[in-house]
Amino acid sequence: KRFPTIEKYKEYFEDNYNKIKGMNLSKYVVNKYNEYTQYVCVDQYENFYSFNSTAPMEYSLKLDTYTIDSDKFITEYNNGSNMKKVQLNIDKFIKMINNQDYTNSYCVLDEDFKQRYFKTEESFKKYIKNNFFEKNAVSYNEFSQEGDLYICKITLINKIGKVDNTGYTKKLNIIMQLKEGTDFVMSFGKAE
Repeated sequence: KRFPTIEKYKEYFEDNYNKIKGMNLSKYVVNKYNEYTQYVCVDQYENFYSFNSTAPMEYSLKLDTYTIDSDKFITEYNNGSNMKKVQLNIDKFIKMINNQDYTNSYCVLDEDFKQRYFKTEESFKKYIKNNFFEKNAVSYNEFSQEGDLYICKITLINKIGKVDNTGYTKKLNIIMQLKEGTDFVMSFGKAE
């Protein structure tokens, strides 16, 4: 689902080869189920990789936790308040950005917002590369609601390098509308 064509996968792999080569496993967990064994691995940037093994050398791989919602995510989402849902969706968006998954992150943008500021995925990608950090963490500051829109003021934190007051944090306002199921659309202000 994340890579609609083999060419998109190859492009992602070539663009990220050095990062992929430098990944380190920081922790993992093994979950045993009746039909398969699941190995969930986490790298140094807190990216998740899930291997579902049905037999030796027979497995499927999920490269992230946002492309296909897990049962655990859906349960947490459905049982959460609207504020929790907005936070989970922002986390999902930031994971997309951290993984340089510009296609999926572009898809969750509100259509009017896209038409006004990012008419193409390429213009969105350029903006993100110039205004976000390579690896972002999020701190939630304020939350409000206006009609069916939720406004969340966050701080982006640069996960690479120490955090101080010299360009390692940026303030950002996110406006989100919750849709059916776990779907959402969003827009955001200029990262400052």
